[in-house]
Amino acid sequence: MLAWSTSEGAKSERIPGDLNSISSAIKSYRNLAGELPPPGLGLQALITRPASLPAGKPWRQSLFSIPLDPWSRPYRYVAGEGLKDGFGLYSCGPDGVSKTAGNDPDDLNTWSDRDEKSWTLWIALGGMAVAAGSFYFGVWMGRTERREAG
Repeated sequence: MLAWSTSEGAKSERIPGDLNSISSAIKSYRNLAGELPPPGLGLQALITRPASLPAGKPWRQSLFSIPLDPWSRPYRYVAGEGLKDGFGLYSCGPDGVSKTAGNDPDDLNTWSDRDEKSWTLWIALGGMAVAAGSFYFGVWMGRTERREAG
């Protein structure tokens, strides 16, 4: 149980560096093209030139593929007013789901004031809950199997 939680915490330590690297690629895109990647294309605009980008605007491929978070899911891109630099990035965390576009308790984003330690704590707590659930499910299954055998 503890080992699982610790590995989840270790996975989360990689995310801030990933988000910084992707942010740099988006800022490079903006510097060249004079605009942010279209929200509909998201990070794909850093891999393939958007058809909506006028022919005279410069563009350079800055990613070879959409980066994956430590749980092998793509990072998400959002654009809009109120976000620092006009855009934000987030990981859906270990559950792979974000019901709030990056603001769930286990999501890590570029706009939240939540520090890395508190986010790592959320991941560890979630890991312990999953491990405890798995343990109790195993105990329950073991009891069920013994009843059926006996």
